[in-house]
Amino acid sequence: MGVEEEALLENIGLTHNEARVYLALAHLGPAGASDIAEKSGVQRTLVYDTLKKLLEKGMVSQVDIDSKKLFKAAEPSRLKSVVEERQKSVFDNVLKLVPVLEKTYTATSRPLVTMYTGVEGLKSIFTQEVEDTKEGEAIKIYRLQPGIVFAAPVFMSWWHKKRMAKKVLLKGIVDLSKEAFKRGKELEKMGLTEIRYLKEEFPSPVTYHIFGNKVSIMAMAEEESLGVIIESKVVAKSFEENFDFTWEALAKRQDGGAIEKAKHA
Repeated sequence: MGVEEEALLENIGLTHNEARVYLALAHLGPAGASDIAEKSGVQRTLVYDTLKKLLEKGMVSQVDIDSKKLFKAAEPSRLKSVVEERQKSVFDNVLKLVPVLEKTYTATSRPLVTMYTGVEGLKSIFTQEVEDTKEGEAIKIYRLQPGIVFAAPVFMSWWHKKRMAKKVLLKGIVDLSKEAFKRGKELEKMGLTEIRYLKEEFPSPVTYHIFGNKVSIMAMAEEESLGVIIESKVVAKSFEENFDFTWEALAKRQDGGAIEKAKHA
């Protein structure tokens, strides 16, 4: 029996003893408890309890051979069903657990500032943005940065599909640095997306996003990637007013490529 096979079986939900007993039976064929204990290295006193659990999972069956009750390992293809059943069980439990936790979470005092680190942390921020923003509302991004696209292109493709499926508008302000400008032009081709450009080239790893009553501030550089989400109506309103003022002061990019100030009556 290989250590690797044991580890894989444990990863799909079998206990250490269950993995060893199943592998022993897979090698032995139909066998009794004594042979299973010897082959698996599991104490005989524990073998019966382990076999009972494997029987319940459909990983082992009982057979009568020459009037002897023996145990037989299920076909390896049964492992697929075990994984599917485990996933369904986990998913069902999550569906039951989430409403309970949400009640507790709402009843307690939420932290106003949550910090995230690394690319996975930034992905968590983006996910929260698209999930929290209601249909028909907008995510407003100041100094939209392309770094996350380079680090997680598949994730960002999913993010935009999710955003558009929810009919969430993206309003982005972009500076004229080469990569940011290029990303802005790519985004202009997407639906539910509006981009306006600052007049200057001012590359910065820092960007902020406004969504609902929250603001996320993210920095992505070679040295480190980190971000925070601030949950505050007052802070979100202040950031949004600043964004809206800048947005209105910028004209959309014209066909000739000029960047002009918006004209006010």
